[in-house]
Amino acid sequence: MISKTVVLPSTRSIRQRLLEHPSSLLDRYITMGEFLQKSVIVEKLRFIDEDTRTVLLLEAADFENFKKLQIDRNFFTFTKNASYIFSFFEELGSEMVSLESIAMYDLYGEYEEHIKILSELKRRYEELCLQHGLCDRFMLPTYYKLNDAYLKRATEIEIEVAGMLTNFELTLLEEMREITPIKLRFEADAYNVKMQDRLKERFGFELEEGSRYLLDLQSKSIIEQERIESQENVELYALSGRTLQVALIKKKIYEYIQKGYDPSKIAVILPNESFKEHLELFDTKNNFNFAMGRSMSQSFVYKKVRATLDALDESSVENEARLERYGDELYLQLFGSYKKRIGEIDMLPILESFIKYAKSNEEKRILKEEIYRFEKLLAYMQNLTLKAALGIFLSRLASRSQDDVGGGKITVMGVLETRSVSFDAVIVVDFNDANVPKRVEKDMFLSSAVRELVGLPSTQDREELQKHYYASLFRSAKEVCISYVCSESELPSRFLKELGLEKPKEVDEEDLAALLFVPGEIGHEEHRSFVAEYDFTASKLSNSKLSTFLTCKQKFFLRYIAGIQNFEIPKDVPDEWEIGRVLHTALKTLYTEKTHFETKEELCRELNKTLEMAGGGSELEKFQISLYKEILQKFCANEMRRFDKGWRVYKSEEPIEREYGGLKLYGVIDRIDKNEEGVLEVLDYKSGSIKLYTEKNVEGASDFQLEFYYLLAGTLGEVGQVGFYDLKEGKVVEETLFEQKLRLLEEHLRALKEIKHFEVSLCEDLKACANCEFKTICGRE
Repeated sequence: MISKTVVLPSTRSIRQRLLEHPSSLLDRYITMGEFLQKSVIVEKLRFIDEDTRTVLLLEAADFENFKKLQIDRNFFTFTKNASYIFSFFEELGSEMVSLESIAMYDLYGEYEEHIKILSELKRRYEELCLQHGLCDRFMLPTYYKLNDAYLKRATEIEIEVAGMLTNFELTLLEEMREITPIKLRFEADAYNVKMQDRLKERFGFELEEGSRYLLDLQSKSIIEQERIESQENVELYALSGRTLQVALIKKKIYEYIQKGYDPSKIAVILPNESFKEHLELFDTKNNFNFAMGRSMSQSFVYKKVRATLDALDESSVENEARLERYGDELYLQLFGSYKKRIGEIDMLPILESFIKYAKSNEEKRILKEEIYRFEKLLAYMQNLTLKAALGIFLSRLASRSQDDVGGGKITVMGVLETRSVSFDAVIVVDFNDANVPKRVEKDMFLSSAVRELVGLPSTQDREELQKHYYASLFRSAKEVCISYVCSESELPSRFLKELGLEKPKEVDEEDLAALLFVPGEIGHEEHRSFVAEYDFTASKLSNSKLSTFLTCKQKFFLRYIAGIQNFEIPKDVPDEWEIGRVLHTALKTLYTEKTHFETKEELCRELNKTLEMAGGGSELEKFQISLYKEILQKFCANEMRRFDKGWRVYKSEEPIEREYGGLKLYGVIDRIDKNEEGVLEVLDYKSGSIKLYTEKNVEGASDFQLEFYYLLAGTLGEVGQVGFYDLKEGKVVEETLFEQKLRLLEEHLRALKEIKHFEVSLCEDLKACANCEFKTICGRE
């Protein structure tokens, strides 16, 4: 005979209890779910699995009035809505409420028709289950029998109540206490008053808020009562951005470890589990262990299948690039049958072919399980296309998680996983009104008022239960840190006021942000300056090369010495520089054969032709070109004025090299015009913004494009003036400090001539890193 059976909410709480109390190994520990499964039996029936229940419910829904629920019986949509129906039926069963009794409280007949339809659906579904020798969870109150043999094995059963016991569970406990001693451990607080009322109603317990109890259900007596100490050591922080909370987590963990806390006794709680992605991004040292596991949607096999389906759905640059990254084997395999119906093909070999792309044994196991389960459903998908069926399969696969077996000691979890688990230090982020307590979606079939009248959990009950979980977690901890995002669209949780926490501590957000980007913290070695050898007289010098050297020595080294090339991610939406490239190409073509035009109409007509020839690979690009046809009307008008003054296009996209001061200067000049006197004007096309220096910042100038072009064009003749040609405004913009910048350029060129080596270091102006292709390498992303 086992000395005592201890029932806890989860396997995590059992693990912690055994680690902290090795002497309790003589007791038998079991989760509440497993305990109920072993304590009750259903004779001649076996429990139904998730997929079979969906199939039988679909069959049960085959009656005329079901369509009035506005739930499509198409398998694809029905599977999405079946969970709502089962959830409702399970609530009815667990609270021992019949659909017929609801009608008594529906005074205005608001739900009369829905209740009749659901009653018919439930009846038909139960009949199908019994025909197949199956029992659903919500049918337990009707068909259960206590497993006396199991219950008699323990001299005592002690249950730790961490949440709300349902009416069915309380009924079971009332019956069990006649067979074996049953004791409950229970904490009474302001958030579980409904549970206190149920214990009073069922067993006569008069409980006080703020106390921890051991209750004996056989004698209906209180064995132990202990006052709960309130948590005083709580810090509250309001931060302007979500990612800053990652920095706060790192800061607090460091402080807690410095105080001597064991890392395994520190927990990070996520009210919104999407925050997990932020933590994973910065967990470069693998310090965190994610209790919720790692989603299969992050696995290679999932991404490969997803990329294949996206490419089959839509031919786009992004989808093609993604397909190229993951391989096109599946694309070729599925291409011919993607739009066919399941009844026309054998889908099982297609699913099994995915297994070879799994990267771990656990991925293979999960994939095989999902394929095995999915096989049962194929008979009901005969009218679906392979596209729709694969969409359902991927959705199911994405809902699975792999255990975080290689994680660190600091646990990251949702609040539900904290039941009956204690930590020395707790950090809770995203403590905003939208997350704490988490709003439950509106009940599908009944209003909150009717649910409360018939005894079903209301929205308030669910929210109070969440508050109880947080309050219990905070009480058991030695230190608590709570943070929320403070912005125009996000408000702190109203629960903070109930906890007596309204004034956040001050924190320097710049110091916090620095914790995330310290060299070495996000996977980069600390940058050390070093000397690189380079002779500027031995290679060509362009303006962009000079500008890079003046702006950032590190970037110059990576691009021009190490030879690291930027990789542009293909996209369907072209960048501004790409439309600029189209304009440059069109204008070069325009002036290849002709140096000028006689009429604006002729110029516009020819320009439109060259624009269409130069671009228009995508619909968006075609649209942008059509816009520029209108924008360039001003440009055409200005061109005619220039032609009337005698200017002619002399060179277009002209590459020029020249020796100057011991250096080889090089550049491709957008355009050079010449007038009747032979004087040249150098023009640089600009479709975007034009940067002009002032007296205040000219000494720090790093861009000398016009000055560079001036020196290069001097090999062709006398250069009278230079300027930026603003294509949007149709006018030439002169550089007012040209002479001053030309002197600066000549100073830089003289200095470069003498350089044979230089110190490679990161630039001081962080703004220069914003659009730099090397910011990841430098640790400044």
